[in-house]
Amino acid sequence: MRSTDPIDRTVRELARRIPGPLLRPAGMLLEVRHGLQDATEAHRASGLDERSAAARAVADFGDLDEVAGAYAEQAVVRSTTLAALALGPGYLAILAVWTVTNLTGRGTGADPTPAPEAASMAFRYLGALAAVVAVCALLELRRRSRIARSSRPMAILVGACGLLTSCASLAAAYAVGPWQWNLAGRAGQETGVAEAFSAAVTVLTIALAARCLLTLVRLRPGCPRSSA
Repeated sequence: MRSTDPIDRTVRELARRIPGPLLRPAGMLLEVRHGLQDATEAHRASGLDERSAAARAVADFGDLDEVAGAYAEQAVVRSTTLAALALGPGYLAILAVWTVTNLTGRGTGADPTPAPEAASMAFRYLGALAAVVAVCALLELRRRSRIARSSRPMAILVGACGLLTSCASLAAAYAVGPWQWNLAGRAGQETGVAEAFSAAVTVLTIALAARCLLTLVRLRPGCPRSSA
């Protein structure tokens, strides 16, 4: 039999409206429960009995639709920010690592096979696109937070761009030179390090972009939506 305690009911209802773990930070429900219990103790100190004090604490907590919407919005902002940071700076870091690797390779006398011009240009264009989208999304997230507007359009933009640019960069990388992981010699070792770094950043970008979009999917079953 479920508890009839107002605090228990409130925490249960909040958990139902904010499905985790994508939307619900670790420890959120415990934090809410402790906050309500502290408020209950404060009302009891003012002379209310325990049940009336708990009911007053729940009433002061606010409308659950608004509270759930605020927590959901925070989750979207977090996932979008992480995806944008992986997308823009991550892609630029990959370009920087490969630039240094190519310069070092020339300096050690390596004779790499010339990369197709179209594929090489694709890296630069994709890097520019990723950087622009990431910077614009982060700035727009800040603007929307100040005017209490939903960050979900930015989540869609960053998530989609992260997946598309990552997949396109993998295709361009394969066009430049199929992945062989040849570590023979110093030049081969440097290339292997660059390839491993690029793979790690690309996988991270894909994972965070997918998480960003999945966060939006998890909102659909009934989590309140703020205005776009």
